[in-house]
Amino acid sequence: MSDFLSNYTVHPGLSELPSNYSAPEKQQRGEESKQLLQDIAVNKMTSMLGKVLLEVKQLGRDLSAIKNDLTDLKTKISTTPEMTDDLPPIQLPFASEEEFNTLEASLANDSVRAIHVGGHSAPTMVRRMLSSAMTNSLACLFNWAAKGTKTAFKDSKLKKCTFDPDE
Repeated sequence: MSDFLSNYTVHPGLSELPSNYSAPEKQQRGEESKQLLQDIAVNKMTSMLGKVLLEVKQLGRDLSAIKNDLTDLKTKISTTPEMTDDLPPIQLPFASEEEFNTLEASLANDSVRAIHVGGHSAPTMVRRMLSSAMTNSLACLFNWAAKGTKTAFKDSKLKKCTFDPDE
């Protein structure tokens, strides 16, 4: 507390008591002044602590509201029809035509949106999407337009999910 009080300066006119006070009176008045300054400091700190307490209570109310919103959001997500577990889990990348055909069948009902990957160019994004979706050995069985003995990727449901998700 004394460090706190050392920041206060006494008004120049009040720094010295009139000379007609005796030494014990001067000491008593000095102690009273010191006590007054301490009381002012305690009052100021109490006021500041009150403000901090109000702020902490408001933060607690805000946190409770956020928790309630999060609980509501979890409830909405768990009850959303699109999020049901009716669909089999999809394990990427696919390694066989059978896995690919199973995905194609599940995509026919348009309830699944596929792969989200980034890239700084279209070729990079396409390469990342396809490498996320199928192994190299499976990809060798496809080309864009079904030339030769390969299957057409342009007609697949996976193509529609990855390249035209809003159609």
